[in-house]
Amino acid sequence: MGMTASDEAPRPVPPRLHIRPRRGWINDPNAVVRWNGRWHVFFQHNPYAAVHDRIHWGHVSSEDLVTWHEHPVAFGPEPGGPDRYGCWTGVFVTGLDRPAVAYSGVIDASGESTICLRYGSEDLETWDSPIIVGTTPHDAGVTVMRDPFVFSWRGRRWGILGARLGADLPAVLLYSCDDIENWEFVDVWMTGDGPLWSSEDSDMWECPQVVWVDEEPVVIISLQLEGLPGAVLAVEGSVTEEDGAPRFTPASVDRLDGRLWFYAPQAVQDQRTPLMFGWILQDNVPGDGDQVAGCLTFPRRLGRRADGTLVTRLDPAVDRLRTGPPTRVPAGSGRPLPAAAVVDVVSVATDMAGDIVLHGGGSTIVVPPVAGTTAWTDGEVVEVFPGDGGLPSAIRGIGAWPWMLEVPEGAEVTVTVLGLPSAAR
Repeated sequence: MGMTASDEAPRPVPPRLHIRPRRGWINDPNAVVRWNGRWHVFFQHNPYAAVHDRIHWGHVSSEDLVTWHEHPVAFGPEPGGPDRYGCWTGVFVTGLDRPAVAYSGVIDASGESTICLRYGSEDLETWDSPIIVGTTPHDAGVTVMRDPFVFSWRGRRWGILGARLGADLPAVLLYSCDDIENWEFVDVWMTGDGPLWSSEDSDMWECPQVVWVDEEPVVIISLQLEGLPGAVLAVEGSVTEEDGAPRFTPASVDRLDGRLWFYAPQAVQDQRTPLMFGWILQDNVPGDGDQVAGCLTFPRRLGRRADGTLVTRLDPAVDRLRTGPPTRVPAGSGRPLPAAAVVDVVSVATDMAGDIVLHGGGSTIVVPPVAGTTAWTDGEVVEVFPGDGGLPSAIRGIGAWPWMLEVPEGAEVTVTVLGLPSAAR
């Protein structure tokens, strides 16, 4: 029996304001850096098709964090090179006399990787061939290693990588990399063993990073289980010195996002409030043609509430996407939203009759009933930031557009159309 139009799977409705390439696949953000007055974001990218294969590094830049210019593909697998099966996640290395990135080079489907380094041109568009600067420490029981991140501590340069020990123990590895072309394995820095991790099932940690929020260390890790992405955690604790090296002691674990569409973020130290982008997964796109699969989140900032607990907020620059005055939606009514819009919760009565809800393509999103909450829609992508500083959520509603907003009695809600700033149109 043939498929009718009504039986077809909903087509993806692409976002227009989030970072995404013109064509192909996008996943992990890489090498986020402010360079010569512009923000640069690289990302995992297949420029040939909207499928996770033949991974290159894509590249965009912006002066204002909302208007993005897509550059040519930065680099891709080098035939016969240490990254011939893919150029995987990595980081920009600061403090050198020329631009450089460190990343995982993979040689075949086994996933065996090395730490690769490429030097770049001043405009970050041309990159040298990769050189191997570090290898997997199999003697320490490491079976998988990837995703280098570089940070400074007490005047020295250090690297951490996600790993698996044995068959199923997730870990973070520590390397010394004062000599950026010679990474020396120091020790296993952290493992997923013990009661702190009992509620977070994982057999591999990916994309580890350490940033400082109000001078306190926060380690970010992305959980993987049997090859599938899971939650993203912020691990707080303390860093002490042991035999001249930093030793991290975890004390608490919290999630960075309330949904599982958000994965593999990269944070970069930007004064006292680290800047962070995450990947919003998408796997419902036909691989052929000029399709695009996935996007990155709007920029977020890590900070602290008045009580000292960690909070993730939307970067204020995103407000520049508001193109006009807000329109009040009458309580007890519903209306379809424009292609891109922000829903602002102005006030909520204690006896509100129901929930503030977004419906679209079979997806339902309950908007937190807290004054100051914002829900940013862009095609089928929604990012929700609770007004009380609660956990944000990045959501992809399959085929969801137009979103239908329902406002119950007792709620005051406004909608503002989103678009690029006038100078960028």
